[in-house]
Amino acid sequence: MESLRLEARERFLGRVTSESSECNVLEIQGSGSNIIDSERTMHMDEVPSYLKFEPGQPTFKLVVLHVGFWLEPRTPNLELAWIPDRCAELGIDLYWLGFLCLDQYMFKALEYKTCKGKFLNLYANSVVLRIVASYNEATSSTICVVLRDSSSHAMRHWPQIVKFLQQNKALFQSPYLLQLSLLAINMDRGFKWIPGNSIDWNRNDEDHLQQWEELRKDNRWGQRVFSFCREIVCDLRKQLDASRDLGSLREDVVVGNAGVRDAVSMVEPWIGPILQEIEWQLQSSDDYMARISRAMMRQDTIASIELSRVSVELTKAAKADSSSMKVIAVMTMIFLPGTFFAALFAVPSLDWDNQDVVGDKFWIYWVFTIPFTLLIILLWLGITQRSQMRGLFDAGKEQWKAKSHLIRRHLLKRERTADVEEAAKDR
Repeated sequence: MESLRLEARERFLGRVTSESSECNVLEIQGSGSNIIDSERTMHMDEVPSYLKFEPGQPTFKLVVLHVGFWLEPRTPNLELAWIPDRCAELGIDLYWLGFLCLDQYMFKALEYKTCKGKFLNLYANSVVLRIVASYNEATSSTICVVLRDSSSHAMRHWPQIVKFLQQNKALFQSPYLLQLSLLAINMDRGFKWIPGNSIDWNRNDEDHLQQWEELRKDNRWGQRVFSFCREIVCDLRKQLDASRDLGSLREDVVVGNAGVRDAVSMVEPWIGPILQEIEWQLQSSDDYMARISRAMMRQDTIASIELSRVSVELTKAAKADSSSMKVIAVMTMIFLPGTFFAALFAVPSLDWDNQDVVGDKFWIYWVFTIPFTLLIILLWLGITQRSQMRGLFDAGKEQWKAKSHLIRRHLLKRERTADVEEAAKDR
């Protein structure tokens, strides 16, 4: 188990880096009606000595460290090595501390017993804020470390937590004040992620998809935040029910726990219906997306059919044009030689002046025209229909080989029959 803690420590130091040497501090202390809160800044070198339980009056200490988080682990940053060391002294398990540097929602509240007493440790990672805290049951004091990055969400939510803690500072001796503050802030954050049902589910056009995608993304974030709130409520309910059996708690702690219990009773009934509504909207958006997909597929099919029909018409038109061109080419081949020789014989150098229009030598025209016409046709066939003619030639050649083979077999058979008959006669 110790190796797992060391691995978590290395993972934490390898992903966290300091962005400011100044830390924000919120402190609540006092008793009865004289409870005061104070805010100030503190240099990081003073924080390790400040983060410790002191005997005497109960105190609520919260320190905010401005840090950055790497997506991939790097060389451990020893500048912040005092954080896990101080957390270990406060009874905080380093194994759970390692999960605070990951980008995932996590909430865990664990009891931890040491020689120094009984502690209630809190680990909360809402990506926006990462919190680790320890509550000392003997002194009713809480020490909390908040890791806040420079993102806009963290900058916006941190003042809300401070405001909530100041408004409910009378509960500072309760071990559940931090959990209640996280619950309240994330509930408020979750309500902002739930959009109104503004989608027209009867529209099936592609332009409506962007609005659908935004709605689905908001619902997913809302589902994530409210699931986180449900984990907090379940843990609070379990711990509050267990605290009823403890008769050694001080009166002010009992009063504080009662206030937390009332707050949980008001918030808890909302979470289940909200998650059901989010789930319904997600399912409706899935059905909507499937309907749009079917409509688009139907449109694509209709377009493909229309394109096929146009392609068939174009093919027919091209085939008709090709046939016409072939007819023109054949006619040109037929009449071209005659036209050529007619023009040739009509030159003035040839004397054809006779009484008859068709002279005795008209046959010369046909003697030249017909052979040259056939020659041009054969040349055209040889050039353009070469592969077809080669196929016909090869087929004829194979047929001739087959017939020749049959003839040879027949002749050989006749020779053998004649030899047998002659041998029979000799006997």
